[in-house]
Amino acid sequence: SLAYLQRSQSFPVLFDPARPPGLQFTTSRRFRDRIVTLDAPWSTEPAERALAVSLDRGPWPGIALEEPAADWRDWAALEIDVVNPDPTPLTLNLRIDDAHGADASDRYDRSHTLPPGARTRLVVPLDEIRDGPRDRALNLATIHLVILFHSGPAPGRQFLLRQIRLTR
Repeated sequence: SLAYLQRSQSFPVLFDPARPPGLQFTTSRRFRDRIVTLDAPWSTEPAERALAVSLDRGPWPGIALEEPAADWRDWAALEIDVVNPDPTPLTLNLRIDDAHGADASDRYDRSHTLPPGARTRLVVPLDEIRDGPRDRALNLATIHLVILFHSGPAPGRQFLLRQIRLTR
């Protein structure tokens, strides 16, 4: 009950490892996660925290945000604050499901390439997310799952997830 109250109080922030409910609504996609302090040049404030997501194992290593605040209708965009600490680009996939179903053609599923050695704010308009499924509109009032993942194992690679939030 406390985690649901904290989730409601932190809205429109959907994920922040440094604030309640933290990792309460996340599951790994076969990775060893750990909270780290961001170093220069990626930190923007003292002791800024992020989740280090290892991409070592599994068919789709990454992180899943289960049961996010479901109603996104009054917002304009989804913003993901993420760091690619490696000296080469990293392509991550963003998957968003509503309560309707999880078939690949019936959800938002797009790739985003992160520049090397950089902190990036991926900004995805909710209109694009709504129009993600092939044959219908994604219901922005019943968002069920958000997954950020790599298409396959990438031994030695990781990304640092700082925050996921909705913006106006």
